[in-house]
Amino acid sequence: MMKKKLLYVMSVDWGWIVQRPHLLVAELEKDYEVTVLFQKPLIKRWKSQKELEQPKNARHSVCFPYQDRIRLLNTISEISFKNAIKDVDQYDVVWIGAPLLYRFFMDYKGKIIYDCMDNYPAFIKNEKAKQETIHYEKLLIHRADLVIATSTFLKEKIDTLGAEQSLLVRNGYRRHADYPLAIAKRKESYTIGYIGTVSEWIDFSALEHIAGQMSDVCIHLIGPASGYEMHAKPNLVFDGVVEHSRLYEFIKSYDCLIMPFVINDIILAVDPVKLYEYISFGKCIISVYYDEIARFEPYVYFYHNEEELVELVKCLKEQGFKPKYSNEQRERFLADSTWEQRGVQIREEMRELWSE
Repeated sequence: MMKKKLLYVMSVDWGWIVQRPHLLVAELEKDYEVTVLFQKPLIKRWKSQKELEQPKNARHSVCFPYQDRIRLLNTISEISFKNAIKDVDQYDVVWIGAPLLYRFFMDYKGKIIYDCMDNYPAFIKNEKAKQETIHYEKLLIHRADLVIATSTFLKEKIDTLGAEQSLLVRNGYRRHADYPLAIAKRKESYTIGYIGTVSEWIDFSALEHIAGQMSDVCIHLIGPASGYEMHAKPNLVFDGVVEHSRLYEFIKSYDCLIMPFVINDIILAVDPVKLYEYISFGKCIISVYYDEIARFEPYVYFYHNEEELVELVKCLKEQGFKPKYSNEQRERFLADSTWEQRGVQIREEMRELWSE
C-alpha cells in the first residue's frame, strides 16, 4: 500500500541544534512519505549541526534578519514560503510546528496536525505580534485534526482553547551508548555543566553567584550563546556548540549537570529534553523546580531559589556530587522514554484519523 504523503513544516532551520522536530521526522518516515520544509536564514550566526543529514525530500524557504521589523524583507520571505508550498494540495496531511505558520495553510483541505512544543506567545515582547500569534494559534487549534502537546501545561492550555482532539506526547531520549553511572568523588575542584541554548531563560545571576562564592567550582555552558559572552568569568565558561555525538566525551569528567532556568511563562510549559539526556549521561543533576518536572524528583536535586542552589551545591560537594538515582532506576526510565516510543504513540493516533 502506498504511503500517505506528509508535509512536515518546521519552525527552525534543519541546521539548528538537533531538537524534537528533527527526531520526529525519522519516526514519521516509518509510516509516511515525508517532505520536510524549513526556513533557512540568509545569514547564520551559528555553526550548523552536522550529525543528522538533511532529509532526501527537503525544501526550504528563505528568512532574513530583522524581517519582523522591515516590511520589504518580510514580504520577500513570505513570497519564498508560499512558493515552497504551492503544491501543498498533493499532501494528505500537513504537520505544523508553530502557530504563525498556519496563516499559509488556511485554505488547505487535508488533515492538519499541530505539534504544540512551546508556549509561543510568551516568547514575544511586542504586544501586536503577541496578539497575532494568539489569534493564529486559536484558529489552528480549532482547525487541526490532532493537536499534540509536549507538556501537561500545554495540553491544559489547548484543551481550554477548544482542541477537538489532543494528545500528550512528551519529549524523549536519543538512544546511544550505555554510559557508566558517575561515582561520587571528593576532589579539590569540580566542574558543573549546562547543555542547551544559552538565552534569556538562563539564570545568570545564580550561576555568577556560585562562580563568585566557590572558586573550586567551574561552570561550563555548552550550546549556542550569541550575545551572552559578556557574562563569562574565569570559572564561568562558554564552550559554544558541541555536536551531540561528541557530547559525552566533552562532559565525561564533569561532576554535575545543571538546568538553571529562570521560572517564567516560557519555562512553565517546557518538558525539557535536557533532563532526559542528563539522566542518560549518568551524572549528578541539579535543576530549578517547577510543577511540570516534579516527576523527575527521583533523579534530580531540586532548588527553588538562589540561596537554596548555593547551599545545595555546597552539600553536594561534600558528597562528591553523588547521583540521586541508581543504574537500575535510570535504565527503567530511559526504556520508557525513547523517541521510538514517542513515534509509536503519535503514529497510532494518526492512524485513527483515517479510520474515523
